[in-house]
Amino acid sequence: MEKLREDNYYHWEYNMRMKLSRKGHLAHIALPQSDDMYDRTTKEWFEGDLKALGLIALEVDVTHQVYIRDAVTAREAWERLQVQYNNNTLKNQIVVTKRLHRFKMEQGSKLSAHIDAFKNLVCELKGVGDEVPEPRQIVLLLGSLTEDFDVIVSVLENSSSLSLIQVIETLSSTAKKIEGSSSSTTTEGAFVSRKPAAKPTKLRFKGRCFFCGKKGRKEAECWEKQKTGKQESSHHAHHTNYAFAARSTTDKSRGSWLVDSGASSHMTHDVSFLRDYTELQSPLDICIADGGRMGATGRGTAVLDFGDYSVTLSDVLHVPSLDRNLISVQKLASMGVTVAFSTQ
Repeated sequence: MEKLREDNYYHWEYNMRMKLSRKGHLAHIALPQSDDMYDRTTKEWFEGDLKALGLIALEVDVTHQVYIRDAVTAREAWERLQVQYNNNTLKNQIVVTKRLHRFKMEQGSKLSAHIDAFKNLVCELKGVGDEVPEPRQIVLLLGSLTEDFDVIVSVLENSSSLSLIQVIETLSSTAKKIEGSSSSTTTEGAFVSRKPAAKPTKLRFKGRCFFCGKKGRKEAECWEKQKTGKQESSHHAHHTNYAFAARSTTDKSRGSWLVDSGASSHMTHDVSFLRDYTELQSPLDICIADGGRMGATGRGTAVLDFGDYSVTLSDVLHVPSLDRNLISVQKLASMGVTVAFSTQ
């Protein structure tokens, strides 16, 4: 365990109590109200007390041992450290509160480690007599995140009746998607279309083209025959969209819709869902969480029937290779729609 310093008493105190308990010496720092339970006049008690005092002293940083140097019992040393480091003064509350408000997530760090450090600060503040209400904890946690979480933070900010556990679960799910996308290997990086691979060197064809009659090329490779098609295709723009919850599969039996906080657009694999369907003139590249890619071939409007009411989704992409239908939280948030997450 870490030795006692000026800024870690809250955690040190608990770990020290557990260490004394494991060694069988916890009674030596017990409150005076427990004195009747023990005979403090025996040789065994005296020897145990010296051992407890030694254990405490060894777990205090050398620069802070000055506070217990002349203590003669384990309880005396323990109480002196309490007075010095666990004093519920306004000064201590201000110091820890400032650390909590300045607490920010470092770019590239793990969300789980950030949340653990955040909880430690909240517990430390509670230890000096200032408990942070859960709604305030949610505000501070969301405000401490990096820009990678801006979209989901915006959604959570517009949600109501969320518990801290629900917020952490939602953030953890988003973090896994972010970490998955950052590990994808593409030429230009995440969510950027791959450049075409270099073509292998081929032996030169010595025959004549059946289309133009020129020597040295085949009809299938004839530039004059394919000129129109190449000119049209050269004007096609390539765009990249992304869908974190999607997978490439041939199983499209499910007709349900999944709310995806990582999808950049509403998407469906089933063209029958779409009204006012139009084919895309320019190809749209969809990047999914496992690093794979699939193409969108059209777009339209989807009307979802929920029995008592219906929901209309505009600008829904048709992606035949998807295994599910996706409702984009980003699209909903950009239209001012409030999305509420629940454990139900």
